[in-house]
Amino acid sequence: MFVWDLREFCNIEIMILRKNRTKHLLYILVILLLLSSSLQSYDLLQDVVKAVSDVKKLGKLPVVIFDLDGTLFDNGPRSKKIFLEFAEEKGDSELTQTIETIDAYTMKYKVRESLIDVGIEDPTVLKEIIDSWRGKFFTNEYLKYDEPLPGAVEFVNELRDSCALIIYLTGRDAPGSLEGTISALKTNKYPIGVCRTELIMKPERFMKTLPYKKKTLKYIEKLGTVVAVFENEPANINLLFQHFPESIPFFLDTNHKPNAPPVNEEIHYIKNYNRNGEHKEQ
Repeated sequence: MFVWDLREFCNIEIMILRKNRTKHLLYILVILLLLSSSLQSYDLLQDVVKAVSDVKKLGKLPVVIFDLDGTLFDNGPRSKKIFLEFAEEKGDSELTQTIETIDAYTMKYKVRESLIDVGIEDPTVLKEIIDSWRGKFFTNEYLKYDEPLPGAVEFVNELRDSCALIIYLTGRDAPGSLEGTISALKTNKYPIGVCRTELIMKPERFMKTLPYKKKTLKYIEKLGTVVAVFENEPANINLLFQHFPESIPFFLDTNHKPNAPPVNEEIHYIKNYNRNGEHKEQ
């Protein structure tokens, strides 16, 4: 009887070891996949730098197009600042504490949902906060709270130093955001106001972004050879890749409008510009 119990115990131990080994193997596999994805994205970003150099050697001007919000900048901190300011102006310490719990770096596209997620559900309060947000979000004063995506500043400067023309093609409007945009770019060390940089903005706030960007592409194609394009909105990156099919296209998998069209399968996914950071390949 004792021998039978001992064997049963040994069998259980073996089963546990096998399960643990399987877990360890799965863990190692996940790590390897993440490293592979990161290295692949690293190679893709390096390909852009190389393509810039190759086009330059041919005597042509290499061009790289970047959107701003969700592509070079994380504007979650901007939204959170506006929310906190609202609560402070109301003198509502409890609301302030609740808003503090919002993770600015995982803010949802519809900011109302981020407020509801932390328990702010009163319709009147939500409306007042969102009205305040709408009145401030697209203005010069609050753009300074945006933060660059990891690795973005270094990457953009490397491209410009390699003689690329950097075009910031943004859906921001010049009347409400020009000064703040230039200031934010300068403050965060993005190249702007120097040779081989250009900022293209909407002339009016309420213009539709996609048609506006589409109109600019014929102008951009006359400037040089578009080497790469970077966008966080599926419709916009699809448009850019369709117009510049020889470019290397990147979709920034950060934040975008709901119910967006699927991203073209030939377009590469990244979360940031870290050469050794977290990336995602479709």
